[in-house]
Amino acid sequence: MANTLKTTVKLSALNLGAIAAANPQIVVPNFARDALSAGIVHFGVGNFHRSHQIVASMIDFLPVANSAAILAQLAQPNIRIVSMTVTEGGYFINAATGQFDPTHPAIVEDAKDPKKTNPRTVFGLIVAALGRRRANGTPPFTILSCDNVVKNGEMAHNACVGTARALGQTELADWISENVAFPNGMVDRITPMTGDIERVACQQNHGIEDAWPVFCESFKQWVLEDKFPAGRPALEKVGVQFVPDVTPYEIMKLRLLNGGHAAIAYPAALLDIKLAHNAMQNKLISAFFLLIYYL
Repeated sequence: MANTLKTTVKLSALNLGAIAAANPQIVVPNFARDALSAGIVHFGVGNFHRSHQIVASMIDFLPVANSAAILAQLAQPNIRIVSMTVTEGGYFINAATGQFDPTHPAIVEDAKDPKKTNPRTVFGLIVAALGRRRANGTPPFTILSCDNVVKNGEMAHNACVGTARALGQTELADWISENVAFPNGMVDRITPMTGDIERVACQQNHGIEDAWPVFCESFKQWVLEDKFPAGRPALEKVGVQFVPDVTPYEIMKLRLLNGGHAAIAYPAALLDIKLAHNAMQNKLISAFFLLIYYL
């Protein structure tokens, strides 16, 4: 798309109207953002999250160091879902055992807090918030992992319950295990890291100065286990698939996408080809790729 704006406009909530008026090909929110109220708290607003979610639906931001404000928000009865994209490392998994690691330095640091009121980890915050909700008689929220890992809901469950036990809150850990939902999910959309090339392209092609634009492939898929006892948005209306079991979709992605990338990466490296689209243009590699897929 060519830049039809005479001047570059800096992306901000205040400038959305000007951007839409100058370039009708750019889609901006068609709802009143100031009329929204929070029902979801999300941890980790990175590129991968932003390539799946409507950014305009975000109405507030809390600094990660402000534990008190985060806990106060999580304890609000209107919060029904806590979602996260914290990467695989955020679940504190022992690489050798595949289990939650209570000896991780971050978990040990949270355990040193005698009042458990100033946690620094995501799961420390979640455990503290669930403890407050339980004490106040507020139903628990659903914990939705949006990370690109297999059985992410189970990983979130293990990390949450494991953190509670590591903090010496065994009774709360049992309550979480019995009462809190952790649906599994599969997300698929290739989203490269943002760099100067993307920032310049956004400015030149769209006339928008954005410090953190998100570039991603056109394909997207989000499959969720339909396990939201506290309620959920009607995400199926915008393409999210709700299924009883996410496992077949995870296997499909691992074998077709991840396996496909590996199938072309190794011969491409031997031929000193560095980009995937160049590899697929190579007749030898593309033939090898198709042979594997249709065996």
